[in-house]
Amino acid sequence: QGWLVPAIKHLYDLLRHDSTNTFKRSEPDLISLLVNKHDVISALIQSLSTCQLDVWNKTHGHVTIDTLVDGRFTYEESLKSHLDLLSFLLKKGNLYLILRRSEELWDTLIANENASSFERELGLKWFITCVEDLNDDSQLALFEKRVSILDSIHLSPTGYACFKLYLKCCYLKRWSQSKTLNYYSNASTLSNVCNENSFFKTEARYLIRLKNPALWKQALSEDNQYRRPLIDQVIQTALAETQDPEEISVTIKAFMTADLPNNFIELLEKFVIDNSVFSEHRNLQNLLILTAIKADRTRVMDYINRLENYDAHDIANIAISNQLFEEAFSVYKKFEVNTSAIQVLIDHIKNLDRAYEFAERCNEPAVWSLLANAQIRRGLVKESIDSFIKANDPTSYLEVVNVATQNQSWEDLFRYLQMARKKARDTFGETELAFAYAKTNRLTELEEFISAPNHAQIQAITMIKL
Repeated sequence: QGWLVPAIKHLYDLLRHDSTNTFKRSEPDLISLLVNKHDVISALIQSLSTCQLDVWNKTHGHVTIDTLVDGRFTYEESLKSHLDLLSFLLKKGNLYLILRRSEELWDTLIANENASSFERELGLKWFITCVEDLNDDSQLALFEKRVSILDSIHLSPTGYACFKLYLKCCYLKRWSQSKTLNYYSNASTLSNVCNENSFFKTEARYLIRLKNPALWKQALSEDNQYRRPLIDQVIQTALAETQDPEEISVTIKAFMTADLPNNFIELLEKFVIDNSVFSEHRNLQNLLILTAIKADRTRVMDYINRLENYDAHDIANIAISNQLFEEAFSVYKKFEVNTSAIQVLIDHIKNLDRAYEFAERCNEPAVWSLLANAQIRRGLVKESIDSFIKANDPTSYLEVVNVATQNQSWEDLFRYLQMARKKARDTFGETELAFAYAKTNRLTELEEFISAPNHAQIQAITMIKL
């Protein structure tokens, strides 16, 4: 036992500081790893039993809270370190202690004839504190098999409180199974009983199961002083237990009606982010992003990048209307709607350098064309003509000729008109090309051009421009 207490305390500290159940955590959850792969809960309970037997043998049954287990830590500290870590694992990991483990723990600390009074007190307090870490069936079975037959000589005030608590749990369990539960008056009374006894996990389950909008309205009312812990249990525990679309639909509508956007985001994350059977549900993904746009813009970019099945065009348009231009750009880029993506960079973010980098990356004619038109509107003649040529797009030749002429950019205009002539041959274009030959001193090429069939008005060039 010399190493055990420090090891348990160290593990507890590590988990307390490092474990997290938020959707942003990408590595495997530490608690799930410990519980599922290494069965740490069983190991803790077995360790408690071994520690108890070891101390009993060393002291010949004269155990006190100050008995040292290793020369440093008292027996009380050893028990508490085990129970604290066990409680933390269950609550932080949103886990239930299965009936078999519950019975083992009860038999070790409470029913054991060799257990001391302070062991029983610690055990009873633990079962009171962690009552909701046993599911309904386990609560009922533990009461019937263990709590209800607790020896009267051990029925201290703590023992009586434990008996009373588990009796109420059984009462609620049987009540919930009765046909009268669906009547609002009984269900409302049930909520009151849960609130008075802090059975928020139990109440959360019943609210979801009942699918009663009126009861949800009462539970989520601002006047309900227990609203926050109830919401926590709805989100953290109860929702994970249902796969009924109707139950989920009613719950979502209840949160929407209550106008609790931040809690609503937490609720939707539970469905969409936490790998539930509804993770790919399009409407839920849309709803999560739209709620974040309204209530917490800092989350929007992460949702956009993480989710895959939302309506990209609609989400991007709504993002733009809410001045979330980077988010809109990311949506279009993610779904490879590249013309819309560069349009956001040009029209809303107003960054032609980024637009150029984006056009180079995707290298699509339609994208280059949009960039070229934006560049020519800003008088960037060379850059725009480079882009028009990459787009193989002569459709804006009137504007290009006008701006290039004003800027005396004859070399660039010549390159553009050569590209344009390959796509279409008309009088205006070929006349301007002939003029560009002359302006760039390509006289030999001009002679060849004139001597070949063409649509240029050579006489007009001579009279007006030369």
